[in-house]
Amino acid sequence: PPPPEEQIEMYVESFRPALMDPLYLWSKGHAFSVVAGGTDLYEGSIIRATRRLDELMQELARAATVVGDDKLAAHIADANATIRRGIMFAASLYI
Repeated sequence: PPPPEEQIEMYVESFRPALMDPLYLWSKGHAFSVVAGGTDLYEGSIIRATRRLDELMQELARAATVVGDDKLAAHIADANATIRRGIMFAASLYI
């Protein structure tokens, strides 16, 4: 294995922050056209990542409840509610 310094650098470089801005804009209530227009990512990639984030946040809220931290669970659920809207969560895109 590479030395620890190189391992840290490889780990940091593995992050892909390209979805941070679109998801932030979506969570703040911007229209999907604004979110998708501000990046060169495919619309389907944005939707897929948002749905995966939704699933992760649901799991985190359940985990917080299991360990007895209802305040944290409520905080996560509130944050999750900001992304769970509109076309991102339409049952079908073929309406």
